[in-house]
Amino acid sequence: NRLLSNDHPVYRTTSAIKLENSIWPAGTFILPIHSDTTAAVDLATQDLGLTVESVNRKPDQPLKQLTQPRVGIYRSWRPNPDEGWTRLVLETFEFPYRRLLNEDMRNGNFNNLDVILLPDATYTAILNGLGRRAAPPQYQGGITAQGVSHLYNFVETGGILVTFDSASELPLVNFELPILDISREYSASDYSAPGSLLEVIVDSTHPIGYGMPLRAAGFFSRSPVFSVATQTAPDGSIEPADQNVSVVARYPEADMLLSGWLVGEKVLANKAIVVEARLGRGKVVLLGLRAQHRGQTYGTYKLLFNSLFLKAFL
Repeated sequence: NRLLSNDHPVYRTTSAIKLENSIWPAGTFILPIHSDTTAAVDLATQDLGLTVESVNRKPDQPLKQLTQPRVGIYRSWRPNPDEGWTRLVLETFEFPYRRLLNEDMRNGNFNNLDVILLPDATYTAILNGLGRRAAPPQYQGGITAQGVSHLYNFVETGGILVTFDSASELPLVNFELPILDISREYSASDYSAPGSLLEVIVDSTHPIGYGMPLRAAGFFSRSPVFSVATQTAPDGSIEPADQNVSVVARYPEADMLLSGWLVGEKVLANKAIVVEARLGRGKVVLLGLRAQHRGQTYGTYKLLFNSLFLKAFL
């Protein structure tokens, strides 16, 4: 972010690079060497503890050039801690952003944004906001159906919509995505993870999974469970039946509880938890786990940060 904000060119690899003594995974950042770039990288290495290696020439594989993502975060007038924690994480990692109020959503006032974030909130809360008895007129209501329509058009024309946890219900209900949240089909006695660390399996070859380990710990609290229709690929692997859908992270078949309490492990087995869906020229990213929960879940931050840079991979 520091390099991009100072107009230094930054690229990402799309597959692993094998150097003489090391292998750098898909998603590695590549920078052309210039005197001012070198000074900036040296400073960041000391300040942030980064690992850097130099190569004699540009890699032969295709690279994706990044631009500073223009991010908007929806802010409801209903108090929403998840919105505040999301802003804290973005500020800590120096992502610029602007807030989108109900009026902005209703009018489609997105001002050439690349990414819109919907913090964790129910569909009803986002749509309807505060009622007449809860707030003065200027703070009443939500984004309304008109705002939903503008969000749909934003994605269809090339934008990225990222939803956290319960907010995933909005695109699932309105965008006709071939994805279901099956968590609502079960009672609390059949499925409950009221604040637990669960193991997930991540596809680190997907741009949203870049830099992640194969198996990671995620924080879940009554989170959605995504069901995606699958088919058997020619190589025998299981893949989404709809080519416009990618499963970035899923639950293992068993033994997923790392800490806390879990009822209904069979409900989660092999189900998706991070899903990307193409819609027109843009994409919807459903982050079912709490990737940035309370500014503490560093192990899953990359799922959010990679989503913000997804424009380069459209």
